[in-house]
Amino acid sequence: MKKALGLDPNFFPKSLLHFTQNKLGSQFTNLPYLFQTGYVNIFWSNNQIIRHNKHNRDPNSFPLSREKILANFTNHKDFNAVNKNGYYLVPKRSKWGVVEGKYNIYRNDKKGGDYQEPTGWLIRTVDAFPTYREGGVRGAHSGYQLSPQIQEMIEDWFELSEDELGCDKGFINYQGQTPKDFEIEYEGAIRRHLSTTSQTININLEVKINREQLNQHLQINNTIKQYLGEVKEVRIKLGSKQLEEVGSRIEGREESKQQHRQRPGGVNRQLPTQSLLSKDITLVGIKQRISEIKYLKAMARETQSDFIPLTYKEVSTGRYTTNNLTIQGFHRSVRYASLSGCYEYDLEAAHQNILIQLLQDTDIDMSEIQVLTDYVNNKQIIREMLASAIETTVPIIKEIIQELTYGGQLSRSPKVALFDVCHQDRELIDRVCSNGWMKQYRDIFKLASDYLVKDKEEIINGVGIPFEKKTNAQALAHILQGYERQALDAIIKHSNKDDIALLLHDCVVFYNRQDPKHLSDIVEKETGFTLQFSEELY
Repeated sequence: MKKALGLDPNFFPKSLLHFTQNKLGSQFTNLPYLFQTGYVNIFWSNNQIIRHNKHNRDPNSFPLSREKILANFTNHKDFNAVNKNGYYLVPKRSKWGVVEGKYNIYRNDKKGGDYQEPTGWLIRTVDAFPTYREGGVRGAHSGYQLSPQIQEMIEDWFELSEDELGCDKGFINYQGQTPKDFEIEYEGAIRRHLSTTSQTININLEVKINREQLNQHLQINNTIKQYLGEVKEVRIKLGSKQLEEVGSRIEGREESKQQHRQRPGGVNRQLPTQSLLSKDITLVGIKQRISEIKYLKAMARETQSDFIPLTYKEVSTGRYTTNNLTIQGFHRSVRYASLSGCYEYDLEAAHQNILIQLLQDTDIDMSEIQVLTDYVNNKQIIREMLASAIETTVPIIKEIIQELTYGGQLSRSPKVALFDVCHQDRELIDRVCSNGWMKQYRDIFKLASDYLVKDKEEIINGVGIPFEKKTNAQALAHILQGYERQALDAIIKHSNKDDIALLLHDCVVFYNRQDPKHLSDIVEKETGFTLQFSEELY
């Protein structure tokens, strides 16, 4: 049974609410307070379209589900009336009479009501499908954009200095509660409403970011954006002479110089520029990174410190994802810049390792999964071999393998995930689908689901979350992600709260260096799985 959700985690800047009230005037302030905070919440979360909030049928729009509309405005019909159809304001009354300056919204004429023109602050660009699937594409939420007036207003707010914001700053939700209230209620940054894991296994809500490195990374992205404009390109291919020229343009930056410094203790260092130049550069990607950095800088400006609030929720498999737009869903290079100096400990081939150990307890012939075992033992070598054979990059090979691990299909159809992973390159997709190793790898997961899922009507994963089986592949992914979550919970349970910076799906980022073997010992003692951790310094 689901737990009650409790305190709302959708926090927005108080200064943005005040700024909007001043800029939009009575048309905004006459709305019920819930509508005011609902609009500000959407303005804050969607002022830029990045990959984290991009609509799946229109890359220039953000999705807005009926559930989100209900959460922000209580009634989708009232929202539509205010936003696009027109509405009536009727003075609010109490038993003592009219409440000055307070109004109720009506969709139809009421005695004493004043008709109001629709605000038009959100422009609907995509209609949700009337059915689950239409035109070969999965059903989507309605898509929206901010109106030009609102977009300009939000851009003005981003440009304000800390002093210009005024003294009433910080983050609140529609109830006026703060992130600190959230932390007290849930004993940390994680709100669990699906799993059986104790709330006491938790982390701190505030995350310290490196504003100096973010500023440097912002300068580098602006330099690349300027270069793309000069050469009139929207994409620069990895390995091209143009990419070399981009590298020379930013070589003088302080962040770039750090690449050549000695790695402390032999730790692999992941720097923002290295991540940025490790794959094709696109104008869209550069613009998104700039938006992500501006977003983090605005959060730090609101808290007047290097600390920003970060809260987590559980998705259906138990994985932890952050609420709203924050570091977890941003580009790697932005994450490396914002948490520069931190250490990331990543479960090595977590799902593949877990799957092998689960299958060892069945009567399967282990020779049938030799390809999987070889991959776990020689991950980097096999990735490079496949990249060479398929004529692509190692990052794309990693994404393809990840999709197959989660039950993805080897198909040339534009309806499956492989199409986007391969950047819609049909020749590359042909090479992937024809590759013998990829076929063997895919078949192993089909075989594994037969052994571990079989005819079970319901699957309950390692953190106690049930899953009504739709396909064997989905059920297997549910099982594997549950065990992955168990491993993360074990690390959280036995670590110092003050030392954990960020949770990702299969890794933990710490402020200080840890002993990878100690982390493995913790996981084995708590879960029974023998798993290894890689170590990277940001």
